[in-house]
Amino acid sequence: MSERAAWLYQKSKLHAEELGWRDRILEFAEIRSEYWVGEEALFEALDDPLVADVALFEGGAFTDFVDSRGDLLPPDDLALARQWQEIERSVHEVEEVRPGVGLTLRDLRTGDLHAIRERTASRQLHVGNLICARVVPAGDTWQIFGGIEPIAPAQRTTLLEMLDDETTDPADLVVILSERFVPVRG
Repeated sequence: MSERAAWLYQKSKLHAEELGWRDRILEFAEIRSEYWVGEEALFEALDDPLVADVALFEGGAFTDFVDSRGDLLPPDDLALARQWQEIERSVHEVEEVRPGVGLTLRDLRTGDLHAIRERTASRQLHVGNLICARVVPAGDTWQIFGGIEPIAPAQRTTLLEMLDDETTDPADLVVILSERFVPVRG
């Protein structure tokens, strides 16, 4: 199931890209790339994991995927998709790093600890770092499919408040998670 989880996520992304979600994805990509340099910035943002994940979960495309295509999924995949629908994005503190293998994260909203299989980020993050991510079950492990967003300590409280507020517009979430790209003026 841990390997099939990646396929389930890809299927949901294809659903969002093919059906009525393109305008929302484009909106999020425009926000994400606002401070990026180069003619290809918007195209790069369209491939950014955060853009797709916000469209899927906060934007509603994943629920649409499950509602419209859930009957076509194998029962195990549908059960996993329904679990994912219950998981909210959160701010996590890195508790342990196993370079090239994974991380242990503490969810600052719930206090839950999750051992994550994550090869790339485990080579870049350090104990004490804050990240924003959606940590989801994937068989016998926990994984992150929608990107890992580094969070400045000064953003912690504001972001936690946004994530707790059910009326937060998904576009505003993309704005705050893209603030790290604003050029520093000196």
